[in-house]
Amino acid sequence: SDKRIELFKKRTKEARHCRNPFPPKIWRKFENSDQKAGSHRVVEFDFSSGVYKVVTGRRVDGKGGNTQTVKYFEKTCSCGKWQCYRLPCSHVLAVCRHRRDNPGSLVDPQFTKRRWAVQYSGKFTPMPHRDTWLQPDWELQVDRSKYIARRAGRVRARRIRNEMDERDPEEPRKCTNCHHMADIPIQADPHPGPFVYDVIPPGSVNRAYSIFHGHIVGDQLDVRRCDRGFWEHTPIPETVLHYIRLAGFGVVLECGYMMIDHALITSLVERWRPETHTFHLPVGETTVTLQDIEVLWGLPIDGPPVTGIDTSHTIEEWRNLCEELLATLYRSLCAATSPLRSSIAGPLVLLQLWAWERIPTMRPDRVQPLEHYPGPYGARWNVQLDLHRVARHVVSIFRDQLTSLRDLQFIWQPYSEDVLASLPAYCTAGRAIWRSVTYLICWGVVEPHLPYRVMRQFGYHQSVPDMRLTENQAALHSLDRRGKGNQNWITTHGAYIDVWTDRHSHVEDGVVAEDPRYPSDEYRQWYRERTVLYVSNPTRQLTFPEGFQGDSARAQYLVSFSYNL
Repeated sequence: SDKRIELFKKRTKEARHCRNPFPPKIWRKFENSDQKAGSHRVVEFDFSSGVYKVVTGRRVDGKGGNTQTVKYFEKTCSCGKWQCYRLPCSHVLAVCRHRRDNPGSLVDPQFTKRRWAVQYSGKFTPMPHRDTWLQPDWELQVDRSKYIARRAGRVRARRIRNEMDERDPEEPRKCTNCHHMADIPIQADPHPGPFVYDVIPPGSVNRAYSIFHGHIVGDQLDVRRCDRGFWEHTPIPETVLHYIRLAGFGVVLECGYMMIDHALITSLVERWRPETHTFHLPVGETTVTLQDIEVLWGLPIDGPPVTGIDTSHTIEEWRNLCEELLATLYRSLCAATSPLRSSIAGPLVLLQLWAWERIPTMRPDRVQPLEHYPGPYGARWNVQLDLHRVARHVVSIFRDQLTSLRDLQFIWQPYSEDVLASLPAYCTAGRAIWRSVTYLICWGVVEPHLPYRVMRQFGYHQSVPDMRLTENQAALHSLDRRGKGNQNWITTHGAYIDVWTDRHSHVEDGVVAEDPRYPSDEYRQWYRERTVLYVSNPTRQLTFPEGFQGDSARAQYLVSFSYNL
C-alpha cells in the first residue's frame, strides 16, 4: 500500500542520515544498558579467559544487588539477555568498561547501521492491476488436527526459562519488599529516600539520584548568563539608564555585577525538588519567595501577570516582567534537575544572594561592610569580597557542606524588622502578598508559589504541609513558547490568572514560632520519611580518589546505623 511505501522511504532516509553506529531503537537500548552499567561493580576472576562477576547497583526502589556471571569471550551472561537478544546487557557493558574495550564490537552485526541501511536499500515496483494477476493452480492444505483449542480465562505467558529462574534450594529466601535476607536486622546499603511517596513520587528522575548511583560524580552545571557584555560598557549611558529605570530594573543596577560560583549553584540544584519548588536540606524545606525578590533586588511583585498575545514587549510589559522573575527562576531550577542537563540559566545572581544571606558557611566576607546602603538589601554585597575563608568552584565541598548543615547553621529570617525598616519603601511595598499561595505567570511559564511549606522563613510555626497547587506540575513544566507565535496566553492560562488576581485572599497565616530554627518532632518525622536523605552514597568507595573527599554523608549514615542498632 501507499502507507507502506511511504514508511519504507522514511526508513531509507533515516538510515542514510543516521549518525549513531546503530539504528535508533537499538541505540536507545544500548544507551540505557550503558547507563545502568555505571552503577555495577565488577570483580575480575580470570582476565585471560574473560570470566567476571558483576554485582548490580542498588536502585532507588530497593531492588538490585544481584550477582551475574559474565563469560566475556564466550559471549554469555547468566541473565540470558546477551544470548537471547544479541545485544550486550548492562552487566556485559560494565565488564567492557573494566577491560576498556570497544563496546560496539559486542553488538551482533545484524544490528549495525550498515545492515540497517542494506535492509532499506531496495526499490519498489508498482503493482499491476488485479485483473492481470495469474491464478495459482494450487491451494493451501491445513491440518486441522494441529489446532490448539484456546482455554477460557487469561492467556498465560510462555516465556523460555533460563538460569535466572533457577534458585539454589540451600540459599536463604529474601524479603520481596527490601530484597534482604530475613535474618539481617537492618539495611546494609543505605536507601537514599524517600520512604513515603506522597510528596516525591516513585521513579522520579532527578540529578540527586544519578549522583547517588555514581552516574554523576563531580560534573557541575554551566551557568549561562547574558549580562556579561552589558556590564563591560561602563559607565552606562544616561539614555540607556533611562529606559532601564522605566522597565523597573534600575534598582538591580545598584547591586552591581557579581561573579556566580557555578559549583554553589550546582549544589543547590541537586537539593531542589520540582514537586514542591523547595530545596530539601537536612534542616527542612526552604525556598526563594516573593519576599526575597523584593527585599534583595527591590523589584515590584504586586501587579498584573506577565501574559497576553506573544509578540514584542512594551515598556509596561517589561515593568511587569520584574514581578514574575521568580517564575523563571523556578522553571530554570526544575529543568536543571534533569540528569541530562549540563547548563542552567535565569536570575541566578539572586539565588546566590539568597544562599549567602541564609547559609553563613557558604558566603564570603565583606571587606568593607555596608549595613545601611540606600538601596535594596542585596546591594550590600556590591563591595570588595574576601574569599580566603570560603570554598570556591568545588561541587563536592558545597555538597558536603549542605549534607552536614545543622539547625544553628541556617538563618531562617535574615531580614529582621530592623533591617526591613532601614530599606527603601519599594523593598517592602508588596509585603501583603509575601505569603500568598498563588501561581506566578510569565507568558508560557506558570509556577506555583508555595510559602506554606516554608513558614519558618516568615517566623511562623511549620506544620505538616499539604499538597496545594502541586497536582498539575508535570503538565505545567511541559509548556514553553517554542512554535507558539501570537499565542494568546490569557486564554490558555485563564484559570491560573484568576488565582493570581485573587492573591490577596490566599495569604497563608500561622502561629508565631518561639524559635524557627527548631521545628516540631511531628514535622521532623514527617519530613525525614519524605525527603532525599543522601545525595552522595556514603558506602561508595572510589578506586582512585582525587580532590576533596567529603565525610558528611558517611558520618550521617553511621549515626543512623548506630541508632537502628
